[in-house]
Amino acid sequence: MSHSVGGVNITPAVNMNAEKMSDEQIDIFQRAFADIDGLEVFPYMYVGSQVVAGVLHTYIASKRPIYPGSQASLAKVVIWQHPDNVISINTITDI
Repeated sequence: MSHSVGGVNITPAVNMNAEKMSDEQIDIFQRAFADIDGLEVFPYMYVGSQVVAGVLHTYIASKRPIYPGSQASLAKVVIWQHPDNVISINTITDI
């Protein structure tokens, strides 16, 4: 990523004891964004989950609109997994 004045430099780092995301956690994220056009997203960290008439999965991710000169930013992404395994985006919040 290029450096720009006032821009965000995203360089994720975790301690040596951090667990990697499971294949299921990555699959949930990818399925949620599979049909989204115009936005590039990449999960950095799986934060956790909450059971509520399904499961809410929370991630920290980078997001970048797809257009020339756009900048990436960090976001909290909450994905809802229905009990029937249907996946949908609940919220995307800039952080």
